[in-house]
Amino acid sequence: MSMGKDADERIDLYDDGRIILFKRPEYKKPNWYARIKVRGSTGYKVVSTKTSDLRKAGRYADELAEELYYKVKEGGSVNSPSFKKVYNDWKKNALTTSSTRQGQSWKNTCERIEAYALDYFASKRIDSFKSGDFVEYFSWREHNYKRTKPSPNTLKRERTCLLPIFNYAYQKNLIRELPSIPTIKAEAKRRPTFTAKEWARITRKMRDWVKEGKKVGSWRERFVAQQYFLILANTGLRVGEARELTWADIRRVDTNKEKFVIAEVGGKTGSREVIFSATS
Repeated sequence: MSMGKDADERIDLYDDGRIILFKRPEYKKPNWYARIKVRGSTGYKVVSTKTSDLRKAGRYADELAEELYYKVKEGGSVNSPSFKKVYNDWKKNALTTSSTRQGQSWKNTCERIEAYALDYFASKRIDSFKSGDFVEYFSWREHNYKRTKPSPNTLKRERTCLLPIFNYAYQKNLIRELPSIPTIKAEAKRRPTFTAKEWARITRKMRDWVKEGKKVGSWRERFVAQQYFLILANTGLRVGEARELTWADIRRVDTNKEKFVIAEVGGKTGSREVIFSATS
C-alpha cells in the first residue's frame, strides 16, 4: 500500500487519485476522511473513516472502494440521493406531466407523504431501504400523529402513497430493485345495511317526497335524485363512478330469460363492469 504523503496531511493511497485520505485540521482530534473515485462513475464519494489511525483508515477506504465498484458495475450510483431529493424530483414530474391511474391529480398522495413520511425518511439514502425500515416507520406512526390515532386503513393508504416514489427511483436507475414494503391489514369493518323493513320505508317515503315536489316546483329534481339513489343502492356503484358515467359507458344485453344493463366504470380500484337486471 503506497502512502505518498504531502505537507497538509493528504495521502494518495495508490498514487493514482482513486483514494485520497485527508484530515480536517479544524477539529481537535481529527479522524481521517476518504475521497473515493470509482471507475465508470462521475463525482466522488467523501466519507469519514471514523478513525485517526492511518492504517485502519486506509483499510476502511480500500474496502469501501471495492464495494462501490461492484455497486456501480451493477448499475448503482456512488452518491445515492436522499429520499427527500427523490421525492421532490418525483413530485415535480408527477404534478406537471402525469396523473394517477384514475386520471386524478397526485395532490392527495403528496399531502399524505408530506404529513409524516417525508420528515421521517428525509435524509435516508434511497438505495438503503430495507423491509425493516418500513416496519419501524409504521410502528412509529401508530404512536405519532397530529390529531387522531391512525387506523390500519390510514396506514394502508400511506403505504400505497409510498409505492410510486420507489417505482420512480427504480425507473431512474437509482435503485437496483424495489424494496419490499410490508402490506397492512385493513380493518374488517362491514358497512351497515338497511333491513328489509327499513328499505321498504325509505322507498315509500321517497315516492311521497317526489310527489310533494309538484307543489313546490321541484318534482323533476326530486325524481332525478330518487333515481340516482336507487341506481346506487341497487348496483353497488360508488358515487365517484356514477358521477363520471356517460351513455357511452352503458350497454344492454338481452337473453332468452332476462335483460341486463352493463355499465363500465372506472373507480379507485380501476376499471370494472357493473351488471344489473333490466327485466321489468
